[in-house]
Amino acid sequence: MAQQDAVLLEAKAALEAGDDVQAEALLAGRTDRRATLLRASIRCGRGEHLEAVRLLKTVIAEKETAQAYYRLGMCWEHLGQWDGAEKALRRAVLLDPRHTDAFIRLGTALYQLDRSHEAMRAYEQALVNDPKALLARYQLAQLCTEAGDFKRALTQLHVLQGLKPDYDRTRRLQAAIFLKLGDHRQALVELCWLAEKGHADAWCFGAMGRAYRAIGEKLQALRAYEFALRLEPSLDEETLEAASLNEELEQYEAALALYRALVSDPQWGERARAAVKRLERRLATLAPDATPTELAPFEGFEPPPTQQPETKPLGKAPGLRTVPLAPAEEPDVEEDLLAIVKRNLGEIADGRLDAVRRLGEEVLSRLPLEGLKQRLPKELARLQELKQRFQRREGDR
Repeated sequence: MAQQDAVLLEAKAALEAGDDVQAEALLAGRTDRRATLLRASIRCGRGEHLEAVRLLKTVIAEKETAQAYYRLGMCWEHLGQWDGAEKALRRAVLLDPRHTDAFIRLGTALYQLDRSHEAMRAYEQALVNDPKALLARYQLAQLCTEAGDFKRALTQLHVLQGLKPDYDRTRRLQAAIFLKLGDHRQALVELCWLAEKGHADAWCFGAMGRAYRAIGEKLQALRAYEFALRLEPSLDEETLEAASLNEELEQYEAALALYRALVSDPQWGERARAAVKRLERRLATLAPDATPTELAPFEGFEPPPTQQPETKPLGKAPGLRTVPLAPAEEPDVEEDLLAIVKRNLGEIADGRLDAVRRLGEEVLSRLPLEGLKQRLPKELARLQELKQRFQRREGDR
């Protein structure tokens, strides 16, 4: 038995090292459950998902385990069979409620089945198991964004940024949210970071162009659109915006070339043809030796000032918003804490563990209870009750 276990460990190590041929050779002749499970992983890694499903069903018929169902769910996921993936992954989390990865994949399956609310619950459970599960928190933030719950989405992304500051997907989603909220300056903070770190794609540069234009930075907007079109020349809307900006900046030849590229476009063609005629007439009136207005050289993208009021943070808890204070005023701690309680009461009332954890650790320990008991009696009582409930649940683990 010890020798068999050693061979199994060697095969597993070979598979993890990417040598599936050696791993399979070591498993030759073995038909026990653990060897079959490992062989299924080899088949899945090769893209032979149906064969992996067959092997996993053999394993499950002998003994049901969370890991076998988890791998079965992965296979159905690769095959695009989301119903099968959901069933297998639900069985996995039933057998092992602490299987974080199974909850994450279950959330993905439910989302693909257009059951976003259930998907959110799956991601939340994954975070109860492991608050540092980056993918679960990101997917939850994305679902909150799609549902229009931008406050909660930004809270999740703030936590993510604290866990992994260089996680580019966080910055990208934050930029998208700020654009939806019309906060173009804050969106540019995120988009310029992506560009500086080399994570910007055509969407990022296009979004940067829209944001710069919204705040009146036409030249920077044009530069951003030019970068987007270098990456994806077929972007029609970005082409139109670049043409319009060139025209406004009196770069008529460049504008004309871009408009001409759109004359046959089904959506923008009519507008482009009108612009071509307009620019051809304008160019005909210019002196033959006229030179276009010289634009300032490009020196990179910089986020503009965000123009936000100064704030005095009260703690490091992600998602807890502080009250803007005038620079010359001394902070009123009681008023600040009172505002935090009020602003976060919606999450507190829902009894979400992450909200209770934040408030339990960062706010309740600092509340001047005597000064607030008469002002928020019901809310404070509820906070204390939730804190005690949270502490009991933590103790039970």
